[in-house]
Amino acid sequence: MLAGCASVPQGALEQHIGWLHGNCLAIKNPDIGVSEKIRLVSFDQKPVYRTVLITGRTNSADGCHALSDDRRQVNLSAGYYFYRIDGEPSDNFALGFADLDPTDFTLAYCMTSEGIVFSAYSPGGQVWDGYYYLGYESSATCE
Repeated sequence: MLAGCASVPQGALEQHIGWLHGNCLAIKNPDIGVSEKIRLVSFDQKPVYRTVLITGRTNSADGCHALSDDRRQVNLSAGYYFYRIDGEPSDNFALGFADLDPTDFTLAYCMTSEGIVFSAYSPGGQVWDGYYYLGYESSATCE
């Protein structure tokens, strides 16, 4: 069981963990409210942790790269809901945690030929993964 996550069943982690590109969080949770706090972990050379606020749900590609024309259908059909966050725009990728402490997890990502696989692990193994379809060819690094 995850430290600090006793109230969250492992099958429900997809409603509490999502990925972020720019200022747009993709998460399989339709009920995140405006001003709800999200803990972010960015994938820089070392993890950078910060807290942001949800400013609203969006279906617009404006400021939400995952909803651009070449990505929209695949990312929506995966069951994600998209939320804007406050703060300076960023082109970096990150993971977002709603009601969870990201330091309870080991985080990873790798590239497929057309996207990014994000993963979260507890001491017992992988507990969550998310896929971001980029809509263009990239060099695969996933094993």
